[in-house]
Amino acid sequence: MTEQQTVTVRRAPKVGAFISTFAALGFVVSTIITLFFPANGEVGIGETIGYMSVYGIGIGATVGALIFLLIDSRGTVGSGVAEFSASPATGDAGAGVGDAGAGVGDGGSGASAS
Repeated sequence: MTEQQTVTVRRAPKVGAFISTFAALGFVVSTIITLFFPANGEVGIGETIGYMSVYGIGIGATVGALIFLLIDSRGTVGSGVAEFSASPATGDAGAGVGDAGAGVGDGGSGASAS
């Protein structure tokens, strides 16, 4: 006997990718901005870049997190409905035939049942 359920599959962006990408971008931007100003005689350019990159990385990571939240709040993009069938006797579970437009069965696309 096989049970079939309809589940909603939602594809979400990865938060780590957003934060790390924008943090790296913040480092690059802060380094470029720092190089436009003359270096202080008491403190070298390397220390100045290191100090300013702390701000650049922090601001970049914050902007990345905010953009992630903005995109993630529109969670209906990339979602779809699929049929899920499970055999209670063997415990085998798999995606059944259905509207699998959201990437069901593509190797860990982040499916979640609701």
